[in-house]
Amino acid sequence: MPFGIALAVLLVSGCAGEQAREPAVTQVWNFVSLEEGGNTVRVPIVPGMDPAAFDFRLELRRDVPLPVSDRVTRSSDSLSLVRMFPLGGGAVLALTASPADPGRMSLADSLLEQSVLVRWHGLRSVRLSDVWGDSIDSIREAPQKMPTLVINHSLEIAFTPADPDSSLVLTDTISFSGGDTVLLSAHPGVPGDFAALSGTVGRSTSAAGAWFCKAPEDSSSGGFLGVFSAVLPRNWHIYDSSGGGLLGRCRMNSLLLGGGYLPVGGGMNRFRIRVDAPHGMEVFCPLPTVFSEDGGAPAEFSTGAGLHRGVVPVFIGDFGTALLSDGRTGLAVQAGLDTAGVAADSMWADHMSSVLWSHLGFPGAVFSILVVDGGGDDCMAPYHGCLVVSPGVLSELAGVFVWGDSLAAGSPAAGVRVAVAGAECFTAQSIFLDPVLEDVIKAWMPCRFLDYMSDDESLFRMRRAYRNYYLHQTAVIGGEERALADPALGDSPLSDPVICGKGPLVMEYLYTQNCLGRLSLVLESFRHSGSYWSKIRANLGLQEGERRSRILRQFLYQPGIPQVETEWWEEGGQVTLSPRQMQSSGDFGILFGSCKVFLDDGTSRTVLLNEGREGILNGFLPPEAAGRVVAVDLNPDESIPADIVYRRRPLGSR
Repeated sequence: MPFGIALAVLLVSGCAGEQAREPAVTQVWNFVSLEEGGNTVRVPIVPGMDPAAFDFRLELRRDVPLPVSDRVTRSSDSLSLVRMFPLGGGAVLALTASPADPGRMSLADSLLEQSVLVRWHGLRSVRLSDVWGDSIDSIREAPQKMPTLVINHSLEIAFTPADPDSSLVLTDTISFSGGDTVLLSAHPGVPGDFAALSGTVGRSTSAAGAWFCKAPEDSSSGGFLGVFSAVLPRNWHIYDSSGGGLLGRCRMNSLLLGGGYLPVGGGMNRFRIRVDAPHGMEVFCPLPTVFSEDGGAPAEFSTGAGLHRGVVPVFIGDFGTALLSDGRTGLAVQAGLDTAGVAADSMWADHMSSVLWSHLGFPGAVFSILVVDGGGDDCMAPYHGCLVVSPGVLSELAGVFVWGDSLAAGSPAAGVRVAVAGAECFTAQSIFLDPVLEDVIKAWMPCRFLDYMSDDESLFRMRRAYRNYYLHQTAVIGGEERALADPALGDSPLSDPVICGKGPLVMEYLYTQNCLGRLSLVLESFRHSGSYWSKIRANLGLQEGERRSRILRQFLYQPGIPQVETEWWEEGGQVTLSPRQMQSSGDFGILFGSCKVFLDDGTSRTVLLNEGREGILNGFLPPEAAGRVVAVDLNPDESIPADIVYRRRPLGSR
């Protein structure tokens, strides 16, 4: 999640789209300038030559097989020459020359070869990927090379704090199916001794000293089986400064296991955990409990047949519990913490969990929060269905009222990271959710929390901050921008500004268009594998071909955002706007139903717009708008993920 967003920079703004119109041809000094779709191609002219004798034409096309060469070639009729200029996003500018005299074909070839593409001055410099639409679906639907690996853990935890040499003993029986060797890693900072009771264990030479565990192949079962043990002493504390997570702590009166405290796979896991704790100490584990046969206290915790991402946090000690958000969220607080601080944390935890359940909660989802003494560290660690924090971290959410201003000033916005971490506890339960879509949802949740807690203007400022971050960073980094649905986006240099800048903007727009009312069902559906697009569309309740379905697909499957150049003018109590989308990828189908007009007396009014011929928008100024219109804004609430520039038509011109 980007916390520092530098916005005190003149951003590259732009427009985009294609218009069905004849290209303009004008002679400017020693070249002919042809303009189409916001791009200009300049063809050099030999002195004394009549340009009309060559019939230059420029066309924006998307039916040309890619990649294209910039060499001049003969067209299909053999009487014309053509040169292609790729624009990205599947678009190509085709420059054609048809000399009236066939004997001048060589001169036409030379003129086309020396022609230069001049992009519109406001167009973004980032090249849009040619992979979009159905091409992305074909990539996603390719057969998987390897089946999903599920690792089963049967974990015994024995906590004996009175023993200084072996206060904690972990014994994990690991099994998985398949014929390939699987490497499992534990955090290298965990103290104590790892040993293989069955199988092998050693240190990785390529993972900064992390442990790796290889279970030997069990030919009788057709899979792997290994038993690994870790003996840990008393009084240790591990904090991950890079991620801000408390990995573990062992004391006489409490034990916290988090992070990589045992060898675990980075993918899908199943756990069955049995805890042997001293009499009087309670055990917290965010898994369903397995009760003893006599109906007594829980003896075990288990994922059952469900899948689990990563490791499971376990806390042994004294703690108090409460229920938040109408009983849907469990809160566990270690005993002895500051009462006033815990009360503030509880209030903000209730607000956050209410927002998360409203947008991401699905049947079968769980969410709990564990507040533990961080030993002086400000720690926060999201797990599958559980958020572990130290006191005071949740109260950072109080900064929600100035998030947009903080981001716009280029400083970290306190509390944004908490909302993102809380969202991860939900998205992690959607086992097969696409990683990019998961990151987009997490980056979007601060907007929804701000909307829940603050006023509209604060939300508008935050949307603007995300948009400016996206436009600025992609321009600075440069290169090729991929669509949100493109699986290759996660490895792109532009992944962060696209996912964490454009992503929240797209989600906000889809939310305002009533496309995300059933987002929680998408998360539930991706607890199982299946098709990307059909799962998203069907679970959102959208029908193929309807407008909301088209909007969803356009913004997920097309690179970039709409770049819109808008010419406007005022006449006879009416404001008229002529917007046209100028990006080289496809039309995003943005509809402008209203705009805000700013008057020279310092007031502003909202005007409803009607669409006329050729996309022209008209709106009548209200009677009380006595002043002259000095500016217009088609996106006053910043909900449309678009880069819009305005040009006022000079008075008296047509």
